[in-house]
Amino acid sequence: MTTPIVASFVPSPEELTPEQIEAYADHAEYQLGLLEAVWNSEKERKALEAELRAYAYRKAAFLHTDDPEPSLRLPLLKNGEVDERALRIWVEDQLRSADAAVNNGAIREGLQNMEDAAAFDPPHIEHETLADLEADENIPELRYRVAGMHQHGGNVIIAAQAKAGKTTFMFNLTKTLADGGEFLGQEVIPVAEGKRVVYWDAELETVYARQQMMSLNVESKSAVTIVPMKGRITPLHVDEVKEWTIKHLTDLNAEVWVIDTLSRIYGGDEDSNTEFTKWIAVVDEIKRRAGLSEVYIVHHAGHGGEGRKIRSRGASAILAWPESLWVLEHVTSDEEDTQRVVKMTGRGDLLNSIGYDWDKDSNRIFAAEIVTKDASKQSKDKAFEQSVWDYVAERGECNINEVVRGLGLTSGQRNKVSRTLAAWDHSGQMTSRKGASNATFYSVAPFLRATVQRTMQHP
Repeated sequence: MTTPIVASFVPSPEELTPEQIEAYADHAEYQLGLLEAVWNSEKERKALEAELRAYAYRKAAFLHTDDPEPSLRLPLLKNGEVDERALRIWVEDQLRSADAAVNNGAIREGLQNMEDAAAFDPPHIEHETLADLEADENIPELRYRVAGMHQHGGNVIIAAQAKAGKTTFMFNLTKTLADGGEFLGQEVIPVAEGKRVVYWDAELETVYARQQMMSLNVESKSAVTIVPMKGRITPLHVDEVKEWTIKHLTDLNAEVWVIDTLSRIYGGDEDSNTEFTKWIAVVDEIKRRAGLSEVYIVHHAGHGGEGRKIRSRGASAILAWPESLWVLEHVTSDEEDTQRVVKMTGRGDLLNSIGYDWDKDSNRIFAAEIVTKDASKQSKDKAFEQSVWDYVAERGECNINEVVRGLGLTSGQRNKVSRTLAAWDHSGQMTSRKGASNATFYSVAPFLRATVQRTMQHP
């Protein structure tokens, strides 16, 4: 009979000799290790079986002489040697027992609580009351890392569709974070002396990424580290990887951490709020423990379209995390067009958008006056409405068909004329009456006619 995975009875310490206590402790340590191995599912089954076999051989060698506690003996010895068949049966039995244990609700909850408790880091309360806060003369003022774009110390997600120039945009920002100056016409606070921007690049091939960054002629070259991460999904939620990342960023004196892109580093289900929330909580822990100021995460946007808003792809938790969300958008459908718009939303006093252009020769982006699709459409709509208004005002009264024929419009534009005239009639800027064949005739409202006449006489 094998030793149960969870002991049903353990004597009180007073009834045991020191040797017996040590034997129970050794077995308890083994049981916990086995449970944790199955619970975490980080070790392959074969590796776990090998550990069980190694444990059994160690225990058998010890029991071959004198066992301080007979109830812990493993029935694996045959003629003074380990019986391989008995060992195999014992290993399989232990694995079944472990599977059953971790599937037990109470045990799973206990293991989860142990895991959560180990991860909890109590906060330091610097000011117990508002009075303490008010009395502190050293409270720093709110600053902006990039004026009008995001707060100092805040996190940022940069979302864009494919080939929108996400990495070029971020390389240019990285240069300014290192050298200082302006980014798209906005003042930037550079990283402190001796600190760095650590850029995890999982998008570009290493040689090309280095060439692109070097083309920007960064002056403070010691303030930037490009880390080649392409092809390396990084499970930050695994303790060993998390601890490595914290040490990696700390050793590099990182102040800013750029992750480009989320999908290539994350490796999880982007549509799962639960998965992403756990992952991004680890990012926040890394940020705090490594002493970072900001984390920028580059992310692919969902597919927009004419009249549709471009948004970050995946779970809603992705949008809930950053202090600022930047969305990079094409201005036209022409892939060769170098003009873009970055739109900002988030906390603080932020600009709505900044237009910019890209100089291919220098690889630099710069602020530029951009006529966006929306602005272009609004301009066209305004011109259309003005032509309809002028036509009706000049003729005194006319119906929809007369406006369409008179302006040389297509039949497809008839509904637009109808909606425009009906809106003016509803707002009181025009009046309407029913004429022959139930046609509706429109004219400028009486209180506006004098103004219209003066405008026509003195354009």
